[in-house]
Amino acid sequence: DKILQGTSSSDSSQPAHLHELLCSLQKQLLAYCHINCVTEGSSSVALLHKHLQLLLPHATDIYNRSATLLRESSGNGSVREKLRDVIYMSAAGSMLCQIVTSLLLLPVWVARPLLSYLLDLLPPLDRLNRLLPAATPLEEQELQWPLHGTPDLVDPVCVSGPAQCWVWLVDLERTVALLVGRCLGGMLQGAPPSPEEQHTTHWLKTPLFSNGLETDIPQL
Repeated sequence: DKILQGTSSSDSSQPAHLHELLCSLQKQLLAYCHINCVTEGSSSVALLHKHLQLLLPHATDIYNRSATLLRESSGNGSVREKLRDVIYMSAAGSMLCQIVTSLLLLPVWVARPLLSYLLDLLPPLDRLNRLLPAATPLEEQELQWPLHGTPDLVDPVCVSGPAQCWVWLVDLERTVALLVGRCLGGMLQGAPPSPEEQHTTHWLKTPLFSNGLETDIPQL
C-alpha cells in the first residue's frame, strides 16, 4: 500500500488525508464487529451495512468509468498510469481491498445483505481487469497448476513493469468472488442453530420427537 501511495501526486494531499481518515474509521468499525459478539440487529452492523450500501455502488461506478476511459484511450500508457493512482486512492482502491478482506473474517451473515451490491460490482471490475496487463499472465500461471500438481511447483511468471502495478486489482476481484461464494454457501447451509435449539438439542434428538410434531388435533 505504501509503495503505491507514494506514487500519488503531492497536490492531492488534502483528499489523501480524508482518505486516511475514512479508512481509519472503517477499520475501527470492522474491528469492533470482529472483536465483539455482534448480532444481526446491533447498531454497529447496521451502520456498516448503510456505509457499504453507499460505497459499493460508488466503486462500481468508478470501475465502469475507468473501463470506458481505457477503451476510448486505446490502452494509452500515460492514461493507464494516471488512472492507477486515481483508482488506488479512491473508494474503489486500497479502501475497498481492506473492507472486502475484513468481511471474510466476519460471520457470513454480516456480508449476506450486501450480496446484490457485490454481484453488481464483479462484472465492471472484471471488464476493467481485462483491459489491464496483469490479468492475462496471472491466469496463464494458474492454468499451469494442474500440470505441476500444486502452485508451489510452478515457476512464478515474471509480472513486471506496468502489469505489476495492477496485480492488486486482480486480487481484489478474486477476493470479491470468494466473498460472493461464501455468501451463497451460507444461504445454502441455512441459519445456524438458535440459542433455543442449542438448549433443547438433547430432547430434539430423542426418539420421542423422531417422527416430528403431530398437528392433527382430533387424533391427539
